[in-house]
Amino acid sequence: MTPPKPKVTVVGSLNIDLVSRAPRYPQQGETLIGDAFDIFTGGKGFNQATAAARLGADVILIGCVGTDVFGEMLLSAMSAEQIDGRIKRAEVGTGVATIVVEPNGENSIIVVPRANMALTPADIEKAATCIAQADVLLLQLETPVAASERAAAIAKANGTLVLLNPAPAQPLADSFLAHVDIIIPNQSEAALLTGMPVTSAEEAVSAARSLVNAEISPVARGAVPQVLSREAETPPGPVARGPVPRNAVTQVLSREEETPPGPVARGPVPRNANSRSRTVNAETSVVLTLGEQGALLLTAEMSEAIPAIPVDLVDTTGAGDAFCGALATALASGENLQEAVRFANAAGAAAVTTLGATPSMPTREEIKKI
Repeated sequence: MTPPKPKVTVVGSLNIDLVSRAPRYPQQGETLIGDAFDIFTGGKGFNQATAAARLGADVILIGCVGTDVFGEMLLSAMSAEQIDGRIKRAEVGTGVATIVVEPNGENSIIVVPRANMALTPADIEKAATCIAQADVLLLQLETPVAASERAAAIAKANGTLVLLNPAPAQPLADSFLAHVDIIIPNQSEAALLTGMPVTSAEEAVSAARSLVNAEISPVARGAVPQVLSREAETPPGPVARGPVPRNAVTQVLSREEETPPGPVARGPVPRNANSRSRTVNAETSVVLTLGEQGALLLTAEMSEAIPAIPVDLVDTTGAGDAFCGALATALASGENLQEAVRFANAAGAAAVTTLGATPSMPTREEIKKI
């Protein structure tokens, strides 16, 4: 008998990405000649849903698009990816993102949310069954926080595992964070949530521990976060081919005798909402993505640094979304948290080998090749 497919529900944004390739990002007042231009489907919600669907999950996406041609493009793409939708149509334009990709694969992005901001808690209530019956709920912050917070509350009440990718970084209420089982920030997002600088291996470990212990600083409630360097904001996992940097995070963890690595709880994430029990701790688990250093997994019981996978870098735009979609799918499939993070790390690496966000969401076969 064929086992049921893992069920992942995503609440998030749907955008059209307008992607230019250029020698570099222009300075203020400067005009540059670009190398190429493409239009792709995108948005963190759509990308993460696509990643989960391509990896074998049964996916429902809850979001909002406009009544324009961009909205139709996204709906057609959802159908092609076999993503079930609970999509609101708003009388405003569909969200767009303007992206400049430099020759080294790094990118600069401006997102104009438009229809994404029309998603309300009432829309979430209409799709409550989709959340309650899912194995995993995956959230980001490109749609109104109130809608995501309501989705998290419904999930928590029904035993659905809640994953939050807090991007773009913004203030979050304790009531929202209390419903999150696993939070997946990058360095700049971790800095905002904790009020701590995250520019070194030691600081990354300290920030992750603060999140595990729910030590959310006033920064997370609206204070101005420390501005990090561009290097500190690189997406998770993949790096260009060449010598892999020494894993400074691993070195920090190995020095800390008070927190020795240990196993996470084993066993599947149950799919029966009436008989579920958590496979993660009551405290929030943290998966902190660290660019060329890979990722750091920290729970109340264990810590592990997962090194980056060297690949030929083309475009980093979709790396974080591939990571999150793969992590959600692996957990919904019954993988333990350590195995799921390793799988997500490989998915993020595979994603940067292809231009464009949605086109770069990998299949299992593509992940196996790296």
